Amino acid sequence: MDYEKKIKELEKEIEEKDEKIAHLEKIADAYNKLTDAFNEELKEADKTLKAYEALQEIVLNEKKDIEKTLKAHENLEELTALEKKEAEKFLKAQEAVNQLSFEELLHKENVLRKILEINKNLSFILNTDILLHKILKYLVESVRAHRGVIFLRKANKLIPTIFLNFSQEELKKEYFKLSYEKIYDTSRKRESVLVVNEKLNNNEKLSFMCIPLSYKDKLLGIIYVDMISETDTFSESDFAIGEIFCSQASISLYNSILYSEIRRQNRTLIKLVNVKNEFINKMSEYLKAPIVHILEELKSLLKSGNLPLELRNKILSALIIKVEKLNNFANKVINFVSLETSAEELFKDKIELENIINKILESYKSEIEEKKLNISISISEDAKIISGNYTIFKTILDELISNAIFYNKQDGMITINITFNGEKYKFEVIDTGEGIKKEEKEKIFEQFYRGQFAPSLNQKGAGLGLYMVKNLVHSYGGNIIVQSEEGEGTKFTITIPAY
Repeated sequence: MDYEKKIKELEKEIEEKDEKIAHLEKIADAYNKLTDAFNEELKEADKTLKAYEALQEIVLNEKKDIEKTLKAHENLEELTALEKKEAEKFLKAQEAVNQLSFEELLHKENVLRKILEINKNLSFILNTDILLHKILKYLVESVRAHRGVIFLRKANKLIPTIFLNFSQEELKKEYFKLSYEKIYDTSRKRESVLVVNEKLNNNEKLSFMCIPLSYKDKLLGIIYVDMISETDTFSESDFAIGEIFCSQASISLYNSILYSEIRRQNRTLIKLVNVKNEFINKMSEYLKAPIVHILEELKSLLKSGNLPLELRNKILSALIIKVEKLNNFANKVINFVSLETSAEELFKDKIELENIINKILESYKSEIEEKKLNISISISEDAKIISGNYTIFKTILDELISNAIFYNKQDGMITINITFNGEKYKFEVIDTGEGIKKEEKEKIFEQFYRGQFAPSLNQKGAGLGLYMVKNLVHSYGGNIIVQSEEGEGTKFTITIPAY
């Protein structure tokens, strides 16, 4: 019994301890929560302090701004009566500018309509000179300029060509130096330039604009228009109108130049056809006599069977030279007659000039080696490939190079230079040969003409090569000149426009 009672007391004691443990756990949990709450309050307090510091900084900055505003207000109040009047003038001027801007918008709209009509009319003008005068006149009117000049690009130079209310003497005046500087800037950069209110010696001011006339990256020229005035000047709106007008006018100008060039080509082609016809007629007469003579000599040789072998071989050698001369002559005739006769054919090929020259030199390899000639070839990068007729250019170069070979001295030099200046191709063939007599220089381009030393230096020559070259060069609108000193050598120079 005592045992059971003891167990119950122990169970009760354990039960009380469990309750105390549970109570302690609740107290510990409450303490943890209190600690967490305290930490959160610390964080919030820290945030509050930082916000307070930021607020203090803002208040300080606002105070500084208020001080600045007060100072500015004080300064504003210190404005003199004169400054207030100037401010009033500025406001009135601004009102005038706003009114002017509206008027300019109306002017711009009217001008743009006019430009469309003008360019429509310009597109039908194919005479380049008339077209240029019209372009300058209409531009001066459109941008309200006083006068103008068109500088055309020729042989990589700007040439003043068309004038309106302007004289050549004006270009030489001191004030025009700045204009020239900007004109060449426009040419170099292909960008328009506007200069306003450049002071002159008196109260007047110079305003001008330079605008390129260009088509497909090709500069055709520069339009310069200006005004000299105490009050008038160009606006940005005028400048924009000028650029729009010149952009459209450039297309008409390019078409006009192209049309003129096609007409020129057709005229030269007609000349070439006439030259060929005349050439064929003279060739027939020229061939008749030597062929008859060779036949008679061959018949005579055939009949005289008892001739000594040495004499017989001598006669045959002379006849072979005559036949080779006729053969060379006939080949030149065939080449000349077979040349194309349409404008398209003149520019049908992309010609690699170095390739042509190497082939020509290869065909005369034995003659070059026999004379121990030195050859120098220089072709600028922008002249390596040109548009033209392969047969024509090969004929031209073959004639000049073969002449430099046959008429050169032993151990002589041949120099071939080809360059391009942006407008024309230049071909130079220079030799160190016997040279040409002064009285013979004008005759060497005639049909069948041969100089004093020609028969001995080139027995196969027919006196046709340079005649052909001259006519073929002229068919491209080009030119050929010869410079020579007897005993010192010869230089042929050909210039042909680029198309």
